[in-house]
Amino acid sequence: MKYPILRFIYRFLLRLVPRHLRESHAHEMERLFAETLELETQSRGWLGYPFVCWGAVIDLAAWALSARMLPTVNSNLSNPGTRWRRWLPLALLQDLCLSVRSLRRSPGFTTIAALTLALGLGGSIAIFSVVDFVLLRPLPFPEPQQLYTVWETNLERGRARSLVAPPTFVDWREMAGSFTEMSALSPGNATLTGGVEPERVSAISASPNIFALLGVPMYEGSTFPPEAELTGSGHWVVLTHGFWQRWFGGDPEAVGQTLVLDDAAHTVVGVLPKEFSFPETADLWLPQAFEPGQLTEGMRGARYLQVIARVRPEVSVERARNEMATIAEALGERHANSAGWAVSLIELHENMVFEYRRSLTLLLLSTILVLVIAC
Repeated sequence: MKYPILRFIYRFLLRLVPRHLRESHAHEMERLFAETLELETQSRGWLGYPFVCWGAVIDLAAWALSARMLPTVNSNLSNPGTRWRRWLPLALLQDLCLSVRSLRRSPGFTTIAALTLALGLGGSIAIFSVVDFVLLRPLPFPEPQQLYTVWETNLERGRARSLVAPPTFVDWREMAGSFTEMSALSPGNATLTGGVEPERVSAISASPNIFALLGVPMYEGSTFPPEAELTGSGHWVVLTHGFWQRWFGGDPEAVGQTLVLDDAAHTVVGVLPKEFSFPETADLWLPQAFEPGQLTEGMRGARYLQVIARVRPEVSVERARNEMATIAEALGERHANSAGWAVSLIELHENMVFEYRRSLTLLLLSTILVLVIAC
């Protein structure tokens, strides 16, 4: 035979055939297959080769199985309990042979059908991968089910989710006992000098305990020192991994060096891991330090902080919600700008995917429909 691998497959399948049939028909079957393969490859070229080879191998396998099984089937026709078990593999092989022969006779249709299924499956897998990554997979933090965003709400003013004012955040942190940590953060920008020309970089200001709250270890260096929350105590900065690679070339000696941000020198204390990208892609993290003027009564209406908290393991979410409702009511009685405002706790993961859940779900359903049509 012209193709060695087919000769090996043939000889292996022929071992399944009873010896008397193998001696009388094996040579004829091999000769017919070789002639068919030669004719088909001459007429169809390389496209016909896989169809012819696979179909012929299936034909031989079905013939070998039929020759071995039929005597057993005939001897067990009186036993209904074993009849279907004996016939089922043979019937499936016969159906498979018929299907392969039909596809082999129509290579154009077969190619189009295979491409259609491939596109349908490929699109479905791609969309499901996105849905799994965004909607289904938990956040890459220790005990992510304990992480919640804390919002002010005022339905009378149409504010279902409102950011929080600095004085309100400070009161929450002092009065709430249901949380191990509570942090506030706000995105912004800073002007970085010291390079060829000034550069505008994205910077997130956050409470110094933000990385302890999330459970994120530093790739290099350490987190902000405890005194970073006090104004006038100094300036520190934590670098994201991408900025560290871009500005310092991945130099481990970057920790301890100085960056000039908005004309103020900041000491680099740490570098974040490569996979960290919360809550958005940023270049730098700065410690949030409130000036005395930011904690006055008039600032209770200046809501610009996003608040994140970690619920204590022994405290239920319902208990934490009830405690925050009580605190909000007490603050509303003390401060005019807090009157009428309630508190809402939403899981951090749910808060992050809230804007995309509906669109991604519709996209996934549409893709499944396309796959059904393709099938």
